[in-house]
Amino acid sequence: MKYNSIFYESDLIELKEPVEEITTLRNKLVIDQGMNMPWSVTRPWEYAKLIKASQPLIHHGSVLDIGSANSVLPFYFNNKDCLVQACDIEMPSARELDYYKRNAIGYKRAGIFDLPYKKETFDYVFSVCVLEHIYPFRDDDDIVRETIRAFRKIARILKPNGLTAHSCDFYVKDFNTFRTYHRELLSRIILGLVGTFVPVDEPDYSIADPIKYYTENSTIYGKPEEREEKHLKYLREGKAPENLFTCASIVLRKVE
Repeated sequence: MKYNSIFYESDLIELKEPVEEITTLRNKLVIDQGMNMPWSVTRPWEYAKLIKASQPLIHHGSVLDIGSANSVLPFYFNNKDCLVQACDIEMPSARELDYYKRNAIGYKRAGIFDLPYKKETFDYVFSVCVLEHIYPFRDDDDIVRETIRAFRKIARILKPNGLTAHSCDFYVKDFNTFRTYHRELLSRIILGLVGTFVPVDEPDYSIADPIKYYTENSTIYGKPEEREEKHLKYLREGKAPENLFTCASIVLRKVE
């Protein structure tokens, strides 16, 4: 399984253990604590991929979840005896914050461009579905420039040889109408970070046959009837539906 790649349902076989663990933990927190935790058809893959990416480095380490939005991941890493911090531009409720505090998870109001942490604090910094929201992007140059700027902010608080991993929305250029990250943009971003970060494996964001890919892999619409109505009936006719996109993961190591 590649880390710098797009979402494939087949990855879930290799990610079975962390998917089950994170799903069980999330359900427990929702039921027992009434936590309002985000979830979608791709979230188990996104969470499990970021967990898997952390394993070569994290052992009682220090981690930061950017744009946490009540994600289950801080609680997962807390259960692994990590020192956990989370931040978001919107804070959880007072009741939820109290639960974070009781679990020794720090939570601050902050965005990716204003991370209030000391230099070289963390072993692992990650986010889920945050990058596409960091700036009011107008064009591809905006996306490349601001994403590189965000990664440089992360580099400041990341320890040498530390890891940073992120999932983001992804579309196929000249096929999807929904504009976020695509293969060429991610290549430009990674190239622009040379000297600061290196990818943990060879990036591969190619989708040779978009219709085949989107037919075989669940899209952002997880409910079968919604996916059928919005996407599949068009794909079977060889058409590109509107608002069709998937997820990609980016995993980089800070240069020592």
